[in-house]
Amino acid sequence: MKAAPVTPASRPLLTIAIPTYNRVGFVEPLVRFLADEIAAGRLQDRVEVLVADNASPDGTAAALAPYADMGAVTLVTHAENRGAGANVRFCLSEARADLVWVLGDDDRPAAGLVERISDMLRVEKPDLIFLPPIWVQDARPRHASDHTEAVFRQVSPDYFARSAGVGLTFLSSFVVNAARVREHVDFDIPADKWLPQLEWVLPALDNGATFFACDRGVVIATSANGGGYPVLEVFASRLGEALGDRLMNRPELVDHVLADLQERFLPPLIWRLGSGKAGRFGRMDGDDLALLRAAYRDRTLLGGIVVMIPRVPRSVGWCLYASVAAWSKVRRVAALRPMGSANR
Repeated sequence: MKAAPVTPASRPLLTIAIPTYNRVGFVEPLVRFLADEIAAGRLQDRVEVLVADNASPDGTAAALAPYADMGAVTLVTHAENRGAGANVRFCLSEARADLVWVLGDDDRPAAGLVERISDMLRVEKPDLIFLPPIWVQDARPRHASDHTEAVFRQVSPDYFARSAGVGLTFLSSFVVNAARVREHVDFDIPADKWLPQLEWVLPALDNGATFFACDRGVVIATSANGGGYPVLEVFASRLGEALGDRLMNRPELVDHVLADLQERFLPPLIWRLGSGKAGRFGRMDGDDLALLRAAYRDRTLLGGIVVMIPRVPRSVGWCLYASVAAWSKVRRVAALRPMGSANR
């Protein structure tokens, strides 16, 4: 089913776009939840739900067909699998609204969040909104009982980069003004498989003028559903390259994200990898250590401590990790003093 032609009268304020492949057990409850939220808030004219099914063989199209038939969702089923990155990019290009929220099929908005965002978009036209996650083991049982009285604060690009940090890589945390960034996406170049969202989140941060951040976790995210990809290659190498390429004129923003990577994200990841507690990510090897050293090349003391975490007895490694975590928490609290202007 293709989206109807867009006219000023039919254009929604927000498109919630869900790329999916072979995960009917996740995407069908999510679409049902969104349909209920939209109906309860009478948001049909303000919010579009677009599902891009990447040729799933598990019956996704059939399971979502009733929602498409009743007009609760626009369902696009590709004839063949385009790849994960290309499917995410498709969502950006086909959304009818200017503001697009690409939502992972295993994540959930807190109850009431969709209406809260749509209310804000009636009076604001942000270029980027940050929606912090709440990490849980399984999002599906919790979404019906969670509620948010979210406060959206207008912030500076500097504050936005500090508060999001490595969270810039989390697909479901951003509502982006696609109308502003589409011209910065080169659709002739294959989309990045692991970090496709950065090709529009970073241009929005670089070129946008109006930024909002939510004051609390509002996207219920499944922490146990990751794995199966080269985690240190993605975060210790590719993330830095993407930041440098797309924010070359904003080195201060790059520095904020890399500091969060080095101080808050990599130390606990290294602890889990070194102790065999990282699930499907497995353990570290020599190539991983080389990537890790490269990620800390400009902070040799901190890097030396983090590199030691998986190479010493577990009790000592835990003490090193805990020390870095406590130090980084103090630094983050100091850096994130209230900097926003009006509440929404």
